Amino acid sequence: MQSTQLWKKANRWTPSEETVTLAAQLFKLLEERRKEDDLLKKTYLFVTFQKVFKNCTDIESLLQVTNGCGYNLLQTATAYRDIEIIDLLISEGVSPDLGKCSPPLHIASSKGDIDLVLHLLDLGANLNKKCGMCWPKPHLPIKHVPSRFHFLETDIFLCDTNSKLPLMCAIEGDHVAIVDKIWKKSRLSKCYPLHWAAENSSLACLEYFTTKEGINTKDDCQMTPLMYGVSVGKKVVQRLLDFGADVHCHNANGGVLHHFFRNLRNPLELYEVTKLLLGHGLESSVNTLDRDKNTVLHFLVLLCNRKLETLSQDATDQENFNEQVIKTLELLLLHNVDANIFNSSGVTALHKLLLTFDFVLSNEPRGITADSLPQREFYEINMEVLNSALSILCRHEADVCSLTAAGRSSIIIVLQSILEAKWQLVSKNSNELIKLMSTLCKYGTKLDLNRNIHNMIVASLTKLTEKSIHNPNMSDFTISIYETLFKNGLDPNKTGQPPANILAQTIRAISTVRSEAGANFLYKIVEWQLQRGANPDIEPYALDLEFRSSQSCFFLKKTSNGILQLTIDELQSLPNSKVGNYVAEKLLYLICNSVSHPTLYAINKGYLATVESRFRNILIHFIESPRSLKQIARVVIYKQLDRNLYNKVNHLPLPFLLKQYLLFFI
Repeated sequence: MQSTQLWKKANRWTPSEETVTLAAQLFKLLEERRKEDDLLKKTYLFVTFQKVFKNCTDIESLLQVTNGCGYNLLQTATAYRDIEIIDLLISEGVSPDLGKCSPPLHIASSKGDIDLVLHLLDLGANLNKKCGMCWPKPHLPIKHVPSRFHFLETDIFLCDTNSKLPLMCAIEGDHVAIVDKIWKKSRLSKCYPLHWAAENSSLACLEYFTTKEGINTKDDCQMTPLMYGVSVGKKVVQRLLDFGADVHCHNANGGVLHHFFRNLRNPLELYEVTKLLLGHGLESSVNTLDRDKNTVLHFLVLLCNRKLETLSQDATDQENFNEQVIKTLELLLLHNVDANIFNSSGVTALHKLLLTFDFVLSNEPRGITADSLPQREFYEINMEVLNSALSILCRHEADVCSLTAAGRSSIIIVLQSILEAKWQLVSKNSNELIKLMSTLCKYGTKLDLNRNIHNMIVASLTKLTEKSIHNPNMSDFTISIYETLFKNGLDPNKTGQPPANILAQTIRAISTVRSEAGANFLYKIVEWQLQRGANPDIEPYALDLEFRSSQSCFFLKKTSNGILQLTIDELQSLPNSKVGNYVAEKLLYLICNSVSHPTLYAINKGYLATVESRFRNILIHFIESPRSLKQIARVVIYKQLDRNLYNKVNHLPLPFLLKQYLLFFI
């Protein structure tokens, strides 16, 4: 007997098949009553409902059966405003507060049905019950959390995190008459109705609860009504400001604008709300920092290229939203926001703008700062917006030379973004990417700020060259990047760490050549560098020491390891093929014609003996025959022009053919 009672107690919440069938009949009758307008028929359906209901021996189990939306009979009757059914169920012992999701009083408060609310209160509904709300959405799982241990798998419902009081439900719908009744009856402690009204844009409730004493009250999260209301829209902000809300209020998560940009819910009012707040004195505290030392600019730049649809708006207004972001950015900078403040992750607003672009453009998602970023799918790639934002920041003295905590400058971020992006994206935005780099250079980015920056630029250009060798479609874009950087002060002869200049690094890419198109590009880029200041006589690497002897002693002498010798060594690594021989011959002639006399004639017979025969004959042709006066004059002119041939040769008083001879190392 005792075991039978325990079994019944353990299984009392599991409805039997008979109970489920009975519940289905009751739901059907309830639905028919909702659709029926004839009073007599409604009465007949109620009597039928009553008869069927009396056949139920386990009301608790009956109330566990739900309809297709996940609601029981009492919740469904409340949603349908069927007071007779509600009275019947409660008279039979059903609690008016039954369930952990969407109790009847909460549903009635959300609907704005004051008569139903008062009726439920008369039936004993609890005003102080805080409960999760799925209604008016179905009480169905919004997410399933799997587990390797099946008994730990669980479903997540909206009501798991959406806990509310009946008062909050009424405020959400701005049902001020219901709010008045509930508020006078409950007088809850630790309750912040003004904050809820501001958060939900409930203007009537906002006026009802606003007092001069409470307008700047902070809730348990140290938030004021204005901090909540600012995300909603201009009307709420204006109303709160009219009542005397303090625009300088802040907490650990920042000031008013931090909360505005972080929780933006009405993005098409971005500019107007910001302008309104600045007009009410926010300018004096506009550089307030949050706990991570972010300024408002750190959050605003995250909205650049943000898809409007991810902010719950019509995607057709995307252009309008982009314009709002740019106008707001300039407005803040005109009101003295400091664009050069570093946050705790070691980045400025300019860095964050480019890092977000890097995150969106790159092939693989990766964490780029300690701050969390929205999903990459939340963004579109609109280079015009990015360029506009960058130009505004630069015009207002954002430091383009500052380094992130990882030691990267703005130009490095852009270069590495290009390297990591798919070519289809780069190709589509190639002109705007060049414009982006030109803007950074225009406002003073230093390409030789320190050795590490120079090294990263050279390494990025080398990788870009290698990608272009494999994909000739990239060649014009790559040369455009070279032109932009060389024109703005990149020194082709500066050595890095390990000590190698850009010409040497480019020549080392010979080993990646696999096609005639790739060989042609490599030749073109080497020739391009030689025309624009690259000096093939400079030692790209530290010289090796070699034992030498004379009649009286042994001594160490540094042997040349110049560009010419580097070229020969790299060419010998190429396979003996048509393509390999083609690029080898062209490059070797190019380098031999461009180096000075000492470099060319320093190659000794001992070294020649180690060179493959296919290259030895070319070298012998140059070494064993003295240069002509024309060739000697050419090298002398190169030296006098500091090898800046492209910009200076055309100004020389020489015939066209002779200029071509100087420019193209014929």
